[in-house]
Amino acid sequence: MATVRTLILRAFRRSRSIGVDQTPSADEENEALDTLNQLLDSWWTERLAVYQILQENFSLGSGVTSRTMGSSGNFNTTRPIKITGAFIRDSTTDYPLRVAEDRSEYDNITDKTVTGFPSLLFVDTAYPLLTLYFWPVPDQAYALPEQP
Repeated sequence: MATVRTLILRAFRRSRSIGVDQTPSADEENEALDTLNQLLDSWWTERLAVYQILQENFSLGSGVTSRTMGSSGNFNTTRPIKITGAFIRDSTTDYPLRVAEDRSEYDNITDKTVTGFPSLLFVDTAYPLLTLYFWPVPDQAYALPEQP
């Protein structure tokens, strides 16, 4: 399997920026790595790098502030790379959860013990298990169909 450095070296050679017996400088390699990362980010934005979108259903218990997700977690499933959306299913009606952009959004909630119908989901991407935090804390058991 090729390393990123090998890919960068091949790109330089194929573009004839360097000869077969030459190597790029550290600055050139860093710039090429930045360019490669920008390319991968643009693919992600366009969802070109997404190999699978999977929707799963989980049970969210009453009074549960957080749940772990991944192999052997509370939600025992393959650990998703990213959760782009989720919703609460109450009987036959789906209510979207707003997925917090970053930890500070969740941290700014002063009273995390408030119970009610959840409207916010914060995903802590710790490894090996994700931790999902719900706010308000669910006041009853709900179905949680999740979209990674």
